[in-house]
Amino acid sequence: MQEHPAQPHPQTASRSKPQVIIELNRDHVHIAKLMDILEAQLHKIEDIEKPDYVLMLDIMHYMTHYPDMFHHPKEDLVFAKMLERDTAQREAIDHLEQEHKLIYDKGLALREMLESASSEMAMIPRNTVAELGLGYVQLLRSHMSLEESQVFRAAAELLSDADSEEIEKRLESPGDPLFGATVAGVYEVLFKYIKDEAAGA
Repeated sequence: MQEHPAQPHPQTASRSKPQVIIELNRDHVHIAKLMDILEAQLHKIEDIEKPDYVLMLDIMHYMTHYPDMFHHPKEDLVFAKMLERDTAQREAIDHLEQEHKLIYDKGLALREMLESASSEMAMIPRNTVAELGLGYVQLLRSHMSLEESQVFRAAAELLSDADSEEIEKRLESPGDPLFGATVAGVYEVLFKYIKDEAAGA
């Protein structure tokens, strides 16, 4: 018997991208910006320059408190909902879910290493910090690339606005503390850096 390709959810025909996918893509833009900043600071370590450890720590504090705690769990809920409708993306989804765990572990390790390296008494080799950090940046970039080029496109066809609302209710995210409507005090310095850089300061 010939198999027919998976059909979009009835509510998704001839409509715009689900809100949850719009929000995840927006998060990716923000994360990509932070990875560019982090990468530039890590290259300073490689070039025997003095990096801004406070800036890098602010980035990793954000990464381990918002993307790891809310963005990636939201993606996992999207993936689960997709698999209820179609299993064509199962291999990619399994890979991405495993990477979420790896990103979490590497993010915590990098944050802890930066905390130690920022101390004047630190004995951590500079190249060790740079190697771990650059590996983390590369992992995030390749991870987001697979999501955007393959899985999110499938999700946009499979999910409905009702699915977006259900996912939001299940996750109960407090909102983005850096790029949201209100910047949390702990990220004010990082936010100013991003704003000044965008303005060419």
